[in-house]
Amino acid sequence: MINHVKEETDLRHTIKFFFLALIIPYAFCAYRLWIDDRLAASVGLVATSADQMEPDYRTRVVIIDSPRDGEVVLTLQISNFMHAKGGMRAPIRLTTAERVPAVKNRAMAKDIMVFGCLFIMSIYHFFIFAFRPKDRFNFYFALSCLLFGLRAGLTGEVFLADLFEALSWNVAVRIEWLCVYLGAPLCIAFVRSLFPEDCSIRVVQGAMTLGILLGIITLVAPAPIFTGMFPTVTPLIVLICLFSAGVLVRAALRRRFGATVMLICLLLVLATVANDILYARLETEHIIDSGCHGFCWTFLGSKMVSG
Repeated sequence: MINHVKEETDLRHTIKFFFLALIIPYAFCAYRLWIDDRLAASVGLVATSADQMEPDYRTRVVIIDSPRDGEVVLTLQISNFMHAKGGMRAPIRLTTAERVPAVKNRAMAKDIMVFGCLFIMSIYHFFIFAFRPKDRFNFYFALSCLLFGLRAGLTGEVFLADLFEALSWNVAVRIEWLCVYLGAPLCIAFVRSLFPEDCSIRVVQGAMTLGILLGIITLVAPAPIFTGMFPTVTPLIVLICLFSAGVLVRAALRRRFGATVMLICLLLVLATVANDILYARLETEHIIDSGCHGFCWTFLGSKMVSG
């Protein structure tokens, strides 16, 4: 499927003092942008069939040459045969050229910080689990940090795709959606490993079975299938998350050590999960990685305080 969008923009009151630039997010899943019939940006290979199309995730910055009459015509062509969601991930931003480095560096710094912190905490807790295999919460916590860290590097500025040019779109999109589908099962397994007396093992086993099934589908099925089944799976993800919160409420009422802090942290994550579900439907801001980053730091701090 190919979509054409043509936009005429009046820049007569803007170009007198500034050079302008477009900050283009990644698209689902390939696009070409023309400025006054001049090809200005291209990501992936736009085609009229899935066999010819090549998807890719990249962000781009395009400088707009000063037009003589103060007007430019933007033509955007997007093709998508690989993803259940189509179009641009976010609106294209128009800014001054001199502000581009600050805007891009700020966004890149946030993504790299989240990725780096989560990746380091993941490695640290994997090592702890290797020496203390009985403490399974370290394993669930480490795996969650690893998945959400990778997702932070494959969304937003998609800096991992630029860092590892050999990373294909098919691999990147599967890693991203593994985090989506394994997040809730890992959450409830993590909660039960901390408070086993307050959480039903059967519910955890059911959630883990669901997570494994969704993970297998994500690894072997075509991208349109595992990206398209998210609306169907969303109620189950929400129920698992709410059950995890209920377990922590029960543990807090029974005065389990650390339960109150964990409940506050989980509520923070659930707020970001709800936001990202709305992002998938209503184009809100994508913040789940930042929420998980805050959760991980709070959990790590509570562990240090408790010894």
